[in-house]
Amino acid sequence: MRIHGQEVLVRAAVVAAVLLSAGCISVPPGTGQPAPRQATAQQQPDVGREESPVAAAALDLLGVRRLRVEGRRYNFDCSGSILAAHHLAGVDLLPRFEQHRGNGVARLWEMGSPVGEQEIKPGDVVFWDNTWDRNGSRRMDDELTHAGIVVSVDSDGGGTMLVMHHHYREGIVNVRMNLRHPGDLTLNDPMRMRSQRYRLEDPWLAGELFRGARRLY
Repeated sequence: MRIHGQEVLVRAAVVAAVLLSAGCISVPPGTGQPAPRQATAQQQPDVGREESPVAAAALDLLGVRRLRVEGRRYNFDCSGSILAAHHLAGVDLLPRFEQHRGNGVARLWEMGSPVGEQEIKPGDVVFWDNTWDRNGSRRMDDELTHAGIVVSVDSDGGGTMLVMHHHYREGIVNVRMNLRHPGDLTLNDPMRMRSQRYRLEDPWLAGELFRGARRLY
């Protein structure tokens, strides 16, 4: 596996060029609000990483600005980064992806096998609802708006995990999420901008907006 500048290149069995539809975003563009903090494994030394080729590939994507794997181009968004990470790990999801309808997040959700909250491990894909007001209703009624790959899970049992995802402004970064304490700002990074919290009680942290987890391999 090689990383040249901002483009990821890897040797793989299948070579094809395709643009993928996705339709996911962590927060809407043009809000003028500060971006969520970026958390990394180095910033959280207590977070242990279980061996997972998909999680390792997801970490390799941090900071890149284009997604191209052995000649195949993926959209630079959350679905594209998930598909690219699996491709880097030797799992080609494209044939299954193309069999489903809807936006990229919904397709990935349908493709995966359910994973319970207590069984989530590195390499699993986590999904969020209501990360942005997709239908413009000013209500929290937008399902499956965003997704990311778990790259590490707290080794001391505290439940904090790091998730690789595509942020509309910062690109591919990690965020923190803790499902045991979903409303704790010290354990969860923002996944919805303040400007789209139409009511003060609207959830906006990663743990609060969590929909579920799926295993795609």
